Amino acid sequence: ELGYDAVAVYEFVKNGIRTEFYAGAMKGAEGTLRSGAGNDVDQASLLVALLRASSVPARYVRGVLERPIESVAAELGLQNAATVPDALARAGIAHRPVIRGGRVAAVEVEHVWVSAHVPYTNYRGAVVDFSGKLWVPLAPALKNVTRIPATGVLRAMDFPVTERLLAYQSAVQPIDLLTVIRDEVEAYLQSGPGGTWDEQLGSRANAVERLKLLPSTLPATVVAVVEEVAALPESELQQVTFRARRTSAEASPIILETTLPLSTLAGHRVTWSYTPASVEDHRTVNAFGGLYAVPMYLVRLRPQLNVDGQPVAIGTGNPLDMGAVHRFEVELTGVTGSYRTGQVVVAGSYHALALGGQQTVRPLETADDLADAERLAARLLSQFAHTYAAAWDEGENQLAGLLDVEILRPLPSLVVASNAVRVQQVLGLPTSFEWLGVTLDAALRAAEPLAHGTDPNAARDWMRLSAAQGSALEGLTFAREFQVDGISADKGLALARAAGGPGVVTLTSANVATELPGLAHPAAVKAEVENWVRQGLTVEIPRAEIQRNAWRGSVWKVEEPATGAAGYFLSGGL
Repeated sequence: ELGYDAVAVYEFVKNGIRTEFYAGAMKGAEGTLRSGAGNDVDQASLLVALLRASSVPARYVRGVLERPIESVAAELGLQNAATVPDALARAGIAHRPVIRGGRVAAVEVEHVWVSAHVPYTNYRGAVVDFSGKLWVPLAPALKNVTRIPATGVLRAMDFPVTERLLAYQSAVQPIDLLTVIRDEVEAYLQSGPGGTWDEQLGSRANAVERLKLLPSTLPATVVAVVEEVAALPESELQQVTFRARRTSAEASPIILETTLPLSTLAGHRVTWSYTPASVEDHRTVNAFGGLYAVPMYLVRLRPQLNVDGQPVAIGTGNPLDMGAVHRFEVELTGVTGSYRTGQVVVAGSYHALALGGQQTVRPLETADDLADAERLAARLLSQFAHTYAAAWDEGENQLAGLLDVEILRPLPSLVVASNAVRVQQVLGLPTSFEWLGVTLDAALRAAEPLAHGTDPNAARDWMRLSAAQGSALEGLTFAREFQVDGISADKGLALARAAGGPGVVTLTSANVATELPGLAHPAAVKAEVENWVRQGLTVEIPRAEIQRNAWRGSVWKVEEPATGAAGYFLSGGL
């Protein structure tokens, strides 16, 4: 569509892709194209890919640029330019303030751009001239931005965040928290100031530039060039390591370990399953008509990681007994460090992982892919995880507009949807699975909200509302996607409050020693809660376990008072 024209390719990326602030490659060329956004590294990958597809040689350049602090502040929508270094630090971007005239006048930032080998003598990259080729520097992520500021309408209407959260979590709700807020905002707008919901959220767009030629220099001062390479080095890649251990212990032997770039996983169907360990096991499974029809004690399994229905890693060494409990881990590694999360799983169950780079992009499912070895159930489980994650993304973006904040996401997000199973035994031998349902776990979600203006509580309130919205969506997504009732931590708190009686207690360092021993929860839950409180956090927890249909267990909410960062947890089963 771009006519294999270097100028058209550059202007497509420069004008059509929105710049985001994070470190390292999360999306790659394909993910940046599909999402329409990316940082300097990912936009460089898209530009390199499109130039090479147009037979134009291109390479990556990594270096340091000096940028006026007002320019960066404008891109982030920050009214106070002095907060730019803090914003870059929260995004994980390497930088150094430049002091001139007694103030921070600029920032030196690590940046990745592109060098393209194009005809340049007369027409600067246009296809009408093929003489005098030169290497031209191109930085598509540096662009002018036009903004319509958000109104911060929740402040204008004196929206009481604490009271509304308590009201929402005091009774089981048929709608999510954001819908409740939207109804109140629209009623406020109709009663006085006027305007629409979308107008309150603000917007941002690239200032379109169509010069019909390539620029001769970068739009920023080059402080240093560190390297020029044909492919991104591993140090620039955000990567995901999948690991299976033989038992549930964190230090037990590893039986599967593989590391893949995040860009090959985000926006794809990623599943964790199990395959017969040997040819003999496979024959036994086939003889009984499938993995879930064979008596479990007859076969052994190996863990298997699949991407878009194709195995990319299979466990080695001694296999697992079908139905054995063991540990599954995901470790996210990037420029800013690493984060590991793990779950105890049952050999033979099925799990789908939704990995998001800045935002969640649903997998492109094609029914005619002959290489796809997975069945419809795997697609449904994957779409369920992605639907939940994408809905939370959208909710966070709208809450950001209502409170006039900028969201920085230094790490990818991870949601795991799993089949919950229980092993049935006869005479002490595992024989079959009892399928209990589907579970949903927001295993990792990191965000750094920055107030555009001077509101000291905007970021904190956004954190609290975002966490509550995420918990609400956990339960409601089951109803929307599967037409069944689901339990979530916020719903559990609401059930406890609505039932009266003992109700919900708030634990802090001041009362945990006296209140915690009297709570009717398992010892493991009490230990977890005590650990949170010892770290200076507050915990809201019912005084006893709750019952919802066939489910019985514990729910609790953890919050960091200073920042509003919160997590909603549950532990239990059928």
